[in-house]
Amino acid sequence: MVIPDPETGPIVKRMFERYVAGNVSLEEVSLLAMEERLPLKREGNFRAVVQYMFKNSFYYGDFLFKK
Repeated sequence: MVIPDPETGPIVKRMFERYVAGNVSLEEVSLLAMEERLPLKREGNFRAVVQYMFKNSFYYGDFLFKK
């Protein structure tokens, strides 16, 4: 079972919800992440990190668990 991080989970959820609604750009979602102080595990461009998250199937619930 995957348990969302109580600190970052709500931020990531809001990012997905706003982006999927179709009324904000990737750049605007990246700004949201910065405003809400989403911690990054690596230094870099917030837009690139957000784009990686949106492309990573783990973040939207598509992954294998125990084969």
